[in-house]
Amino acid sequence: MSLSPVPPAVAAPPISAPNASPSPATSPAPASAPADLAAPAPVCARDTLAGDFISFDESDNDGDGDNPWIQTADAPLSADVEAMDSDHGLDDDELARKVLGTDYAPSGTPPPWRTESSGSGNSKKRKRDATKPSFVELVEERLMDSKRPPWAVGKTYSDNLTVMLHEEIIDFVEYIQPTKEEHFLREMAIASVRKMLLTEFPSAEFSVFGSFQTMLYLPHSDIDMALSFDDSRYINPTSILSRVDRLLRRSRDFTKIEFVRSARVPIVKAVHAQFGFAIDISVNQKNGHHTVKAVQQFMREHTALRPLTLVLKMFMFCRELNEVYHGGVSSYTIITMLLSMLQTHPLLVRKELHAEENLGVLLLEWLELYGVCFDHRKVTVISDGFRIKDREAKYFPGPPINPMFLSIRDPTDTSNDLARGSRQAPEIIGAIRWAYYTLTIAIARCHALKRKPVSLLGLILAVDPSILEARQALLDIHKELDVHSDKLIAAQNKRRNDERSARQVKRDSRAATEKAERAAAAAVGGGRINGVGSLTGSVGKKTEVVEFVEDDSDE
Repeated sequence: MSLSPVPPAVAAPPISAPNASPSPATSPAPASAPADLAAPAPVCARDTLAGDFISFDESDNDGDGDNPWIQTADAPLSADVEAMDSDHGLDDDELARKVLGTDYAPSGTPPPWRTESSGSGNSKKRKRDATKPSFVELVEERLMDSKRPPWAVGKTYSDNLTVMLHEEIIDFVEYIQPTKEEHFLREMAIASVRKMLLTEFPSAEFSVFGSFQTMLYLPHSDIDMALSFDDSRYINPTSILSRVDRLLRRSRDFTKIEFVRSARVPIVKAVHAQFGFAIDISVNQKNGHHTVKAVQQFMREHTALRPLTLVLKMFMFCRELNEVYHGGVSSYTIITMLLSMLQTHPLLVRKELHAEENLGVLLLEWLELYGVCFDHRKVTVISDGFRIKDREAKYFPGPPINPMFLSIRDPTDTSNDLARGSRQAPEIIGAIRWAYYTLTIAIARCHALKRKPVSLLGLILAVDPSILEARQALLDIHKELDVHSDKLIAAQNKRRNDERSARQVKRDSRAATEKAERAAAAAVGGGRINGVGSLTGSVGKKTEVVEFVEDDSDE
């Protein structure tokens, strides 16, 4: 079942797939646009990429009335930004802060989605202050900013804006992924925790899972660790974690220790004092290893999965929507949402689109899919498509699925709803929708104004200065460890050489002593001493001469 095209409010340039096979990359033609867009013109990438890519199981749909996508996708979107404003209780200033972001959203207090006055969404629509800039004007203002994000410094990008976005994603991933020094220090932190825990629990098995194992972690990401016991029937996780909590508090190597008993999976959280890494320790979480293997397999099958995951993880982190404990989404949830699109995209399925060469287009399509088309109240996301939420409830034990929450089925465990705790679903969907409009408006206005921005990805992502400072601090620590290690190695080598020299002196001294003793023994008794013929003969001749002289003198 295909989607009806979304009628744009004004003409907008189509988003082309820069490297779709077999046709070569072409830059989208500039489109005429009024001096000021009264409302955002959504650019529907699916219209250009051989139609809608949303895959439905027809057995789950009895007609258009059951298709939750029709109601959202066919609705006029000419006033969507205004609707976002009223739905989330934001005035233009607040909307501007959310859309454009503070320079670095994670530090301090991030721009809120809701104000104290925002109620259940039934507040009256506010009158727009004519003195305040429009959404489009705010995007244009940010486009004129000459400040480059750190991943774009010194880079030159394509004039084709979707290719430019693709190239920026590659540079962002190259910039944000862990360096060998950072990975080494994480391994050191893990080793210290392993030693401490196994000393306390010698019968346990220590393991690391999550983003550290899949190499999908960001500089601020925590490290997931687990203690496993052979017979978990007699193990009380809360009791074990209480001991872990006390153990960490007695150690000077950890700070900010917190025992989260109320979580679905109880954990002990802490921060490594020297390196600043956040760690989460749980008990008997063996399913984490299955998840790691599944994600590694998914990344082998879908080359676009890793870069897009890193971009979207940072996107959620910038808005403090990355913690499930606080109602956000986990990285595994993001991976599943990406898989749902990548595994049902017709051009990818038919191998007519090279995912690794079209990251910009795929990012825009993902934002459009979940920000504009997706109705989280009616649809469950699965790794290979979508299902009607009411009919999906049979897979999930426990309380009924909350219609206001996201519903995302775990690819490795169909009974697990990954987003059951994602109570900030409206904020999550709203943030995705905002990012889609920001990027598409930016592309449309760049064509209309014939300007090339210094960055497109920087409109929706930012790197907090604290992250930059932390990474530099880790680099300094690693250098100090290197220097210390070099000095230690030099000292060890010197000590070994000194010990070797001392042993040689002892050997030489012992040999000289033994030689003198043999000479003395030969002088007294004559003959062979210890079977050394040459020495005995020489001494014997001298002895005979001495004895002859003595005898001659007596006579």
